[in-house]
Amino acid sequence: MNSSRGDKAFKLAIAVSIIFHTLIFGIIIKKPFSSTKSKKTVYYVDMMNFGGGGTPPQKSNSKKVVKQKTVTKKASMKELKAESSKIKKKSSLTYSKPVKKVKKRRKINRKKRVKLKKKKIVRSPLEEVFKNYKKKKSSDNSTGVGFGLGEGSGGSPLLGKFPYAYYIELIKNRIASNWITGSVGLRFSDKIIVVVSFRILKNGRVVDINIEKSSGINALDTSALRAVKYSIPLPPLPATYGGKDLTVFIQFVYGGKK
Repeated sequence: MNSSRGDKAFKLAIAVSIIFHTLIFGIIIKKPFSSTKSKKTVYYVDMMNFGGGGTPPQKSNSKKVVKQKTVTKKASMKELKAESSKIKKKSSLTYSKPVKKVKKRRKINRKKRVKLKKKKIVRSPLEEVFKNYKKKKSSDNSTGVGFGLGEGSGGSPLLGKFPYAYYIELIKNRIASNWITGSVGLRFSDKIIVVVSFRILKNGRVVDINIEKSSGINALDTSALRAVKYSIPLPPLPATYGGKDLTVFIQFVYGGKK
């Protein structure tokens, strides 16, 4: 009797165990299907960044978290220029250092400068007369020279290209020896100038004696003309000289010691 009771209890225990395990197995199989159909929230845990004592992970309605990549567009040239202009405007507004005012120089054209320089050049009456002579000079072989006599004309240059310097010195000394100023009887603190011209022919003959620049005083003009006339005849022109005559300009200077 006892053995039959023990068998029944053993069989009951096995049946209960089978039923229990069957229920558990059914629950386990049912969970995956129910989770796909239900709209329950899913929690994702970042095992790398999740630390102890921290805040719980944020909830998300989606199953997968997709990281969106930000795409940067290349800026165009117009945009770059606009940005640079904005920066320049800002910098100009924020610049507080005082700027020194620079005085503008008056701009003068080169032509005006040349004219001013020309105005500053002061020519002697002899130079002016000789310049006019060169303009009116004919196309023949005639040549002109110019020199000065007097205390204020020692530094005046010899004008004209005449290769026979000895001949110029010869006529210069002869005319200077015949120039008498004592008879004038006047004293001048400033320079008084008379310019006389004449032509010397091949044989030394002198023609066309003229006053090119008058002093305004008859006595002085007469003394200059007398000095030339008293020196006639002059020596003949050099034999190797190719011109037919020689035009001479003499500047007589009264007073005005340097």
